[in-house]
Amino acid sequence: MGVKRDDFPDDDTYEMALEEFEEKWWEIPQPLLDKRTPNDAIVEVLSKYGLTE
Repeated sequence: MGVKRDDFPDDDTYEMALEEFEEKWWEIPQPLLDKRTPNDAIVEVLSKYGLTE
């Protein structure tokens, strides 16, 4: 999955698509994280070190 500049009519639309993709990325399971989401991995590490509220 990716966002290519050529797929958008102008820079503003492209920037908005990048921002939307970035927001969604945090909830997409990642192969390098053993299929966990980046959010899950961060919460796990915070919990490990007692940094959760």
